[in-house]
Amino acid sequence: MFEAILKAPTLNIRAIRDSLDRQLRRTLAEGAFVWLNAAIAEIPVWSGAARATFLIAARGIDYHVDLGQAPNAPNRIPLGESLGEGGVVCDKASGVYTFSYSTTLRHLITNEYENVNPPIPLKKPGPYRFQEIAMAAYQNYLGSVSFSASFKLSEKEYTV
Repeated sequence: MFEAILKAPTLNIRAIRDSLDRQLRRTLAEGAFVWLNAAIAEIPVWSGAARATFLIAARGIDYHVDLGQAPNAPNRIPLGESLGEGGVVCDKASGVYTFSYSTTLRHLITNEYENVNPPIPLKKPGPYRFQEIAMAAYQNYLGSVSFSASFKLSEKEYTV
């Protein structure tokens, strides 16, 4: 009779997935912070509507949006918030991690692409180009990101 014992290394896939999940969640939040900082910096403060469009997307990462208002401006923060969408999705099972933002606030969309100068000149006329500027900041941030998975191999014995 012949007997052999083989020792094969095994990976703890759950530990690897958990480690990568933590890293991806942190990186997504940090990247969203960078994107939001750059985007909002391009949006002037007047009635609060334009900046308020970022509120829903920012809540998922506990980002504080400085709304402020000009002293003579109407309060349009509720309008902006109602016309903004977005947020964070972290799905470890599928490996999908996303941050999104969108708005249907007409004057923000128009000022993003055009110089719409009303009868009272804007202090910061369009085009804002906040999407382009924010994406450049986000891509710059991604250049500094790396992931690693540290894990311990364990051995399983197989008797033949």
